[in-house]
Amino acid sequence: ENEHEVALIPYYTQPSIDNINNLDLTNIGHLTQSAFLPFTNSPLFTGTDNGDLIVWNFVDKKSAAQTTTSLTEHRVIEKIVNKIIRGAINCVSALPNNNIIVLASSAGNVRFYDRQCRVVGWVDYLGDA
Repeated sequence: ENEHEVALIPYYTQPSIDNINNLDLTNIGHLTQSAFLPFTNSPLFTGTDNGDLIVWNFVDKKSAAQTTTSLTEHRVIEKIVNKIIRGAINCVSALPNNNIIVLASSAGNVRFYDRQCRVVGWVDYLGDA
């Protein structure tokens, strides 16, 4: 076996339900890594092999079968940040003490983002010289 083979993460979405913001999903790459901030109902951040970041969050929804006013939480795609980092996203992590999302790429870059996906720090060219 080749130790450098990439294992793709299978996923399932229902476009009409999970993509309530009607985001274009045709050009996103294969999913590579995901991470939660360690808080109740925190968003989920998923990287792709072409440098996109998908942010999933909860929405309350009432199914047609529910007759009470109780709502169920459902995770949906909140936004997609295209080409947030150069190369494939190989690592997605979260620093829980200050809500920082860390992305590392195949191009040797590490970027630090706040929860709104704004860059707060970076380190470049950690790969081969």
